[in-house]
Amino acid sequence: MAALRRALGLEPGDLPRMAPMFGAYFLTLTAIYVLKPARNALFLQGEGVAGLPWVLLAVAGAGGLTAFAYGKIADRLQPDKLVPATFGALAVLLLAFRWVLATEARWALYAFFVFVQLLGLLTTSLIWLWANSAFDPREARRVFGLIGTGGIIGSIVGGALTGAVASRLGTSNLLLLAALVLVSVVLVLRWAPPLRSSFESRSRRRRAASQDDAGADERLPRLLALNATIIGLVAVFVDVQFNSLVEKSFLEAEQKAAFFGLFFAAISFSSLGVQLILTPWLLRRFGLGPALAALPTALGAGAGLLFAGPGFPFAAAPKAADGGLRHSIHKAATEVVFLPVPASVKQRAKLFIDTTVDTAATGVGALLVLGLTGPLGWSYAQLSGPVLLLAAVSLWTVGRLRSAYVDAFRRALETRRLDDTALTTGMNEAAVAEVLQTALQSSQPRQLVYLLDLAESVGVMGLSRELRPLLDHPSAEVRRRALNLMGHQADALPIEVLDHLIDHDEDPEVQGEALFLRLRREGREDAMVAMLDGSGARAAAALRVLTESPQPDLLTPARIERLRALPEARATLASAVAASGLPFESTLRGLLENAPFDVVDGAIQGMAKAQDPRFVPWLIEALAQRELRGAARRTLAALGSISVPALSELALDAKAPLAARRAAIRTLADVADGPSTEALVELLEDDQPIISGAALQGLSRVQPRFLPRRRLRRWLRARIRTARLIRATRRCLGGRPEPGPGTRLFQRTLEEQWERSLEEIFSLLGLLHGREAMRDAYYGLGRARAEVLEYLDNTIRGGLKDELLGLFESEPKAQTLDPLFEAWMKQADPWLRATAVYARAELQGPGALAGTRDLHPLVQETLQHLEAAS
Repeated sequence: MAALRRALGLEPGDLPRMAPMFGAYFLTLTAIYVLKPARNALFLQGEGVAGLPWVLLAVAGAGGLTAFAYGKIADRLQPDKLVPATFGALAVLLLAFRWVLATEARWALYAFFVFVQLLGLLTTSLIWLWANSAFDPREARRVFGLIGTGGIIGSIVGGALTGAVASRLGTSNLLLLAALVLVSVVLVLRWAPPLRSSFESRSRRRRAASQDDAGADERLPRLLALNATIIGLVAVFVDVQFNSLVEKSFLEAEQKAAFFGLFFAAISFSSLGVQLILTPWLLRRFGLGPALAALPTALGAGAGLLFAGPGFPFAAAPKAADGGLRHSIHKAATEVVFLPVPASVKQRAKLFIDTTVDTAATGVGALLVLGLTGPLGWSYAQLSGPVLLLAAVSLWTVGRLRSAYVDAFRRALETRRLDDTALTTGMNEAAVAEVLQTALQSSQPRQLVYLLDLAESVGVMGLSRELRPLLDHPSAEVRRRALNLMGHQADALPIEVLDHLIDHDEDPEVQGEALFLRLRREGREDAMVAMLDGSGARAAAALRVLTESPQPDLLTPARIERLRALPEARATLASAVAASGLPFESTLRGLLENAPFDVVDGAIQGMAKAQDPRFVPWLIEALAQRELRGAARRTLAALGSISVPALSELALDAKAPLAARRAAIRTLADVADGPSTEALVELLEDDQPIISGAALQGLSRVQPRFLPRRRLRRWLRARIRTARLIRATRRCLGGRPEPGPGTRLFQRTLEEQWERSLEEIFSLLGLLHGREAMRDAYYGLGRARAEVLEYLDNTIRGGLKDELLGLFESEPKAQTLDPLFEAWMKQADPWLRATAVYARAELQGPGALAGTRDLHPLVQETLQHLEAAS
């Protein structure tokens, strides 16, 4: 059994769950291919090919009514109740038709044709509905092709059985045989795998469906319906062509039935090998695209052959393509496409597409055949032209289907997000104005301050009318914030309003803000000089203007000395001097010696304006000081590429303080150009996980055009190899009874490393394939593992996909401890190496550490401790 499972590409547990569905689909297609020859033979014998388009129109009309009525019933039942009940009812109806056909009434031929057509659509749809509800996406990739193989074998058996017994039993008695087979399906389904979703009431399912519909893109169901319509139209043209050929070639009903049976058996038998080999390989290796393209490609090729010659083999080619691939490769691939459709929507969508859409396409196709072969006078062979055109449209739809399939999985993962930190606040001027009008009546200044800060942070402008009353607010902080926000808006503050605040406001900060805005509005040098030589508040306002628009000539040594003695002006003086680009050693360094924090912070802000590389060494030193780190980092980022070499050197310096290195990494990410990105990539190899993790987090803020994708793939492969090593080691250690403290410590370390490795793997995948989608995939691993892997399978290409999926789906090979521990001793993290040494000594004895050479102090200390203990 294990050898069979491996030969079929199945995982443990797949075979017993797949076998009942294989049997049910086998029996279903057996019954269908017993009934189809009987139906075709009886109809052609009684009505001829000229009646075929009319009966297909009847199929379309009856199919719509049946689908509506059946949908009402299906909405109340889960598939495990719905399917057996439907199969039993169809078997009873077959017995009734056996009696009706014996009357030789003309209407009975039409009714029976319609019934068999709907039976074929309904039964196959229900079997796949059960399979779709029982298997997850990854299981479906492995087993759907094999279930489809059961259908092919069933069509072979059904066709061969009909060809062998039609002459003996008579065509009408084939209905009794088909009814017996349908009852057998009900018995086999007793061992079918249970559904993944439990029973829900009708009202609950409708509520869930409305929620799913509200949040889901309808592109996938629409494309599925469009593709089903195209294939249905092609099937009508091909069927009419083929039946016209059979009518001319055989005279008796039994001859026609026998031929139909043998023909269907022959094309099914030839496609069995293709299904066993090609379908699982296509689905596993290449996914949906090639599998969905197989049928329209074959139909187009068959139509081209019919153009080449109107003989029997050429006319049979399109029908052979339709019969051989529609219920195998195409059906398996189409069922895989249904997997990301929400469960509450899937049942309705499948039944609608498999019955209503298919029968409607049959009706439209019948009308087209009547129009083309009637008024236009086309021959049946000329119908190959529309077949070629429709096959091309179907291939275009296949490309859109695959894209919609991947998008559907991405949306499914997004709806299951566990991290809501990316939520943003949407604001507009109308909303802020409305809130401001309400807040003006509030007695809580904090509410107004918060709202003003929020309006400034999101860049809402044009609120001068709402802000003007706040200049008279009792709170000085509210007045200053409102004044600052209005100062960003041209002509929002008349000069007389600023003069009134300068002369009458009691708060020095409000006066200073008004002075700054007035001086910036005028921009006269005489006014600037007068304010620089004035009081501390006036001088501070003038220095703020000089920080924005440096004028080094105004900052003479004498004036700097005078302003340095004014407490209100020290911080703005340092900022203005730095922004003016005056010599650092002779001017700015003296201001910063033993200066309070606000002065140093002001100088750093001025340095950002100067864009002077002479400030870089001092700013790098400031990264080591906690109180200056934030301002220094922002200024170094504003300096851009000027600061990158020094930041790279600090980030790579293993002897530098850890906090300073992390600040340098964050700054490199803020610069986000080519050289800074290269430095971040180099840091991915750092021995300390906190540094490599910070570098990876920094890369997530870099523009994609700067990312070295080839190097990132190399790092990603290295992370996957480490994760595989973790899995293999955990498997090797997992079966050992009563592990000692060293082994338990190593196992806990491996668990932590596994989680960190997964986070790094998906972060690297996010850099290569979209951050948001891969973040959702990472969070979805625990609760939607199969969906995540299916999304990755359709997103990633080449050998990297095989390595990644193998990490989650392939069991690690059994290994001995020696090669595993040797591999751990080559890891960059010294803590990992130390815990590995501890566990190895415990598991294999101290002698196993002989020859271990590791110069890191942590590992050396562990070795010495173990040696002393032994």
